[in-house]
Amino acid sequence: CVFLHPDRDIVVCLYVDDCLIDGDEDDIKWFLEKINKRFKCKDEEWLSAESPLDYLGMEVTMDTDHIYVCMEQYINNMIEMLDLGKRRKASTPITAPIDATSRVLTTVERKRFMTALGCVGWLVNTARPDVAYACSRIAQHMANPTISALEAAEKMCCYLRDTASFALAVPIWECD
Repeated sequence: CVFLHPDRDIVVCLYVDDCLIDGDEDDIKWFLEKINKRFKCKDEEWLSAESPLDYLGMEVTMDTDHIYVCMEQYINNMIEMLDLGKRRKASTPITAPIDATSRVLTTVERKRFMTALGCVGWLVNTARPDVAYACSRIAQHMANPTISALEAAEKMCCYLRDTASFALAVPIWECD
């Protein structure tokens, strides 16, 4: 959920029990004081150029001009889990059509396919919208996945491996 406090111009992104708060420091401290009175909370962490944050697997960093969201470590963990480290490079997330008439996956292969799509689904919804189309096209085969669909999912994961350092960048706006 995303909440906006219109009078204080503070934005709170809430996912279960994790908050990401954007606003002026005084307003953030006001919010933290209110929530800490009501709930037992962990100590807050503050984003700075010297102190990046991990928010739900998203690496949030900043420099003097931008705030970045990257999923490099998550992608590296996914590649290790799926044992795709030594596959050939992939410069695009999807190229060939998926052959729905190819061999149906075994139970083990089907689990691998579902795991890959689940991991990529999280990436699509966080910091890697560049693979949304590929993920959607491949996910159309979830009801009856074939070896062609698994190969496409693995290629998409290899593309993510080869572009793991890609990040979303948002300019830092100084308001007077």
